[in-house]
Amino acid sequence: DNGGKLEQSFVGNAILARIRLINGEVAEAEKLIQNFRKRVLDNEEKIISKVLVNVDAFLCRLYLYQGEKAQIEEWMKQAPNEEEDFFCMDRYRYLTKIRVYIGYGSYEKAFVLLEKMAYYAEKMERTFIRIEIFILKAVLAYCMQRKHWEKYLEQGYALAEEYHFVRVLSREGAALLPLLEEATFPVADWEFYKQVVKETEQMSRLYPSYLRKHTADVSFPENALRILRYQAKGMTNEEIARLLGVNVGTVKYHCKENYKKLGVKGKAAAISEARKRKLI
Repeated sequence: DNGGKLEQSFVGNAILARIRLINGEVAEAEKLIQNFRKRVLDNEEKIISKVLVNVDAFLCRLYLYQGEKAQIEEWMKQAPNEEEDFFCMDRYRYLTKIRVYIGYGSYEKAFVLLEKMAYYAEKMERTFIRIEIFILKAVLAYCMQRKHWEKYLEQGYALAEEYHFVRVLSREGAALLPLLEEATFPVADWEFYKQVVKETEQMSRLYPSYLRKHTADVSFPENALRILRYQAKGMTNEEIARLLGVNVGTVKYHCKENYKKLGVKGKAAAISEARKRKLI
């Protein structure tokens, strides 16, 4: 803070915020980063925009722990669009966006973005990010009820154990704990394992809704679910409208809302996602 670069100051403040976070003081962590954000806005360095976008991404991660849906959705409006262009310097924001996707049940989007990040991390030999990606892949596969979640967890855990990186694991708290409880992969360092489990349990107790709460808030009207079921049978919008006794415009409206809630862009993806969530 005293004459250093903005990026260095951000790292220092982020470390302090993470300490507050693991001690259950998430409001204090947010306050600290918000105060730093004000200082960034008052700074005239050209680097300001690069620092500011990562500060906002860090705040979004804090909102995920708190379940602050409105703030998360506001951040998503400024998040980089990986479908238009993938820029590796936005890696921190992409990794934040993946967590939002998982928290809102947009599993297909999370998977696609994770694959892009995995390619980058492997080619650039970014070990810490590779660990993070393996863990997020494990959480995602577990949410999607895919059997290979344990393979991803084992790969990420082995790398973390090699470097003794505890908090790259434990910070995922409530999202990771069920996986650790069910996993049967071999452990080389039991002291490391005990530390990971202890801190993960602590984070889970402090923030039980982390990456879990948001999908529960999404509700579907009965007609919207009927439309999804009829679409899964291969019926057209016109056929569905006649069957329900509504106009085609109403069917299209429900389809659009369904796609939005499911985090997808089309009928096939909506049917797939609805089946994964056991909605149909």
